[in-house]
Amino acid sequence: MDSIISTTELRKSFRSKHGAIEAVRGVSIEVGRGEIFGFLGPNGAGKTTTLRMLTTLLPIDGGSATVAGIDVARHPPAGADAHRLRQPARWRGRSRDGTRRTSSSRAVSMAAILRR
Repeated sequence: MDSIISTTELRKSFRSKHGAIEAVRGVSIEVGRGEIFGFLGPNGAGKTTTLRMLTTLLPIDGGSATVAGIDVARHPPAGADAHRLRQPARWRGRSRDGTRRTSSSRAVSMAAILRR
């Protein structure tokens, strides 16, 4: 498969006053070029944390991740490459209750960019 996003055993932990919290534990995914992929899960399942790691907004604690041929786990991009990778993550709409949500049209736009 010609993967646009690939992760293997992706991990991220945070420290709190109550000890370490595993936000992402062993996430492995393959998203092929042209596929539409979504994360579904309950609050606190690590969906946003995973996307932040894939866009290099958060460092990766363990595992491997490649996005559009860029190894974001070992060699996070800088400059124009980082901007290109992070751009879809900034597209956010607002729901009726004022909370941040990614709109359907933005999700389709993001998918179009990943297809390039």
